[in-house]
Amino acid sequence: MVEYKHSTPPERPPRGHAYQAAAYAMLAEEHFGKTVRSFYIYYDDGCSSKAFKFTLTKHLRDHVRWTVRKIRAIIEGEDLPRAERKKKCANCGYYRICRGI
Repeated sequence: MVEYKHSTPPERPPRGHAYQAAAYAMLAEEHFGKTVRSFYIYYDDGCSSKAFKFTLTKHLRDHVRWTVRKIRAIIEGEDLPRAERKKKCANCGYYRICRGI
């Protein structure tokens, strides 16, 4: 499984990127009925590229499951967490939604 990021290759992928790709790998397992043991995150900004290999560990699986439980609790409780005003928020697709809350 390969997660493609159209961005400048970092020295080390952010944890959020690894968790996102791990979630995709787990979805691929569920959909195709095959075990995924490792996955890649591939960065390419048009000038440089770099691939990082990850093992789909128990820790990654547990973190993805924990995150899914938290998301379900938010949806079921209809209780949105308080929006944080961080620099990284400006690049988030939900920035305008959070800002309006």
